[in-house]
Amino acid sequence: MTSIPEPECLVILDAANVRRKMIEYRIQTETFAETFSTPDFNMANMLHTDAEWLLLHPLFDAAGNAQPATERLPQRPEPLGNDPAAKHITLYNMKRTIADTAQAHMHAFKALILKSHGPDIASETADHARGHLDVSISEIHNYVMRTYGTLDSDDILFFQQDIRRWDIEAPFNSNIARMRRNFAALADIHMFQSDVERVAALIAATAHIPSISGIVHNYRTNNPTIAEQSFNSLAAYIQVQIPVATAQARANATLAATAHSAALEKTNATLCADLAAARAEIAALTLGTAHSTVAKTATTRAPLPAPKTGKPSAAEKALWTPGRIYCWKHGFFKHTGTQCLSLKKSPDWKRDALDPGPINGEYGSRAGE
Repeated sequence: MTSIPEPECLVILDAANVRRKMIEYRIQTETFAETFSTPDFNMANMLHTDAEWLLLHPLFDAAGNAQPATERLPQRPEPLGNDPAAKHITLYNMKRTIADTAQAHMHAFKALILKSHGPDIASETADHARGHLDVSISEIHNYVMRTYGTLDSDDILFFQQDIRRWDIEAPFNSNIARMRRNFAALADIHMFQSDVERVAALIAATAHIPSISGIVHNYRTNNPTIAEQSFNSLAAYIQVQIPVATAQARANATLAATAHSAALEKTNATLCADLAAARAEIAALTLGTAHSTVAKTATTRAPLPAPKTGKPSAAEKALWTPGRIYCWKHGFFKHTGTQCLSLKKSPDWKRDALDPGPINGEYGSRAGE
């Protein structure tokens, strides 16, 4: 006996998707039937209802004479009589092999159909005592088609929304194939059957995709009348033009990035030049002020400035010069603490201070800053 095919069951129905998956389920079931068929028997015969089978194979011929019922699959031949001829034995063995193969394929076909129904829906056709042993394939299959083959309002709304959805991450052909499946699902209720509706749906689905919307605009410009527009031709036109539009978009993005980078470099150079000029100007002003102060001090002895107290600011600290002559009481004013008579009784750390602080948490005079 030949090996039994083992096709993969990709569509499994459940209560949430059973109506929306009817077309895929039917296609999968017909594919299974073709897989399990051989030149000796057709497994698709098992899917017909009894009424359909009787219509295809009536019990009476054209003359009205009764004839035996036609079996859907080959049956085992009757046992041979005594001392059969060799050719009869060969023919008997051949028929028995075909019948046994047909039965094995039928059971595998039935198991796959039940698997595709899912546990919940499959239980609806099972007998409480013997499960599906006595339930034919046609009963199991046509129960699902009869019970769940008609869309309800929620399913129609789902397909309408899915038709106008575009998955940017998916390839172009995958989106088009999904739209075609949705069109087929709504065919029984005569929705989206005209190219006018389908073209409008494709335009609405791709309206937010800049590259595709531009291609659609060109297509409608080249085909101004509705009679010239069709879903298939628009889809084919978009597929051909997408690589060109994508390459142009990438080129534009590269040019924009280059221009932006050049503008940033120019701005940075300008800012650096302005900063250098400002620093030079500040240095010149500071040097001029120092020279002016030295000259004025050499000619005129200025009175002691009012001492500053409290914690200095960062700007004030920046004016301090390490090692500059400093007096804790009088600040930066031509003598140190060790030379000041008023500090002779003060602690050594005040007399020896090099800058106004902080020393031991205290700040000295900041006069002359």
